[in-house]
Amino acid sequence: MSFLFYHCFPSISRVDRGKTMSRRVRAAKNCTIKPWLSARTDSTEGRFIQVGNSLLLSHKATDSQEGNLFLSLTANARLLYLAMSMEAAEKRQFEFPKRAAEKYGFSEATFRRCVKELMQSGFIVVNSGRTTREPNIYQFVNDWKTEPKRKSFSFPVSGEPP
Repeated sequence: MSFLFYHCFPSISRVDRGKTMSRRVRAAKNCTIKPWLSARTDSTEGRFIQVGNSLLLSHKATDSQEGNLFLSLTANARLLYLAMSMEAAEKRQFEFPKRAAEKYGFSEATFRRCVKELMQSGFIVVNSGRTTREPNIYQFVNDWKTEPKRKSFSFPVSGEPP
């Protein structure tokens, strides 16, 4: 999935007298987006996600299998995936605390059920922090693109995506 922030960031580098000078990229502030994509009357947003058409209409490599994978998820699981995309802020590994789930309107039971569904479908993996009393680390994975549905996933030991 591709996430881009349109017209929100200054350029990452600039040329000054033949030298490349890097500039720190700051968080987006008051970006104007298309009016039908914002609930605000002035259509300004601090941040937003971009979702590829290929995700919304995703099919396996062979049409004889499964069909539309993203749309085969429940509506709540799709919403959770998009909410996680927003909270991840372009990172592949991220935390999604209970307060974030509540912010998007998920009860604890619904959140757990949706996480399980996303894991079983190959969209995310979870490294549980339960035994160390640390937050769970979630990671977007591409298993749903290439592998048949599985019931369990292993989190990479190194913490880096495969």
